[in-house]
Amino acid sequence: MEEMRDALKVQKKDAIITEIKNQYRCELEAEVHQKHKKELRTEKIKNTKKLIWEGLILAFVVGLATNQATEIITLIKECWPNRELLTTIICLSVFVLICIILYLVQFVKTALSIIEDSEKDG
Repeated sequence: MEEMRDALKVQKKDAIITEIKNQYRCELEAEVHQKHKKELRTEKIKNTKKLIWEGLILAFVVGLATNQATEIITLIKECWPNRELLTTIICLSVFVLICIILYLVQFVKTALSIIEDSEKDG
């Protein structure tokens, strides 16, 4: 009879301990989840600020480059006044080709980086 009482006490004690562990686990998981959400929010804010500044700088540089390209095209047109349309088309084609090549190079770099990351994770 004494052994049965001790066994019941141990069983009850284990059940209480398990219940307390489960309760604390749920609380800890919720706390970790909240902390993770807060860190993600902070990271998003930092990234947004960075993107805004990079966008402003890039817009300024693109504006300057556009003005300079316009000046170059104007100078070239003045060299061949009889062929202004042909000169404009050639200059524009060269600039568009350069932009396409730069875009493709960046696209390939990004694609290769994604592939490498997926191979590391996989």
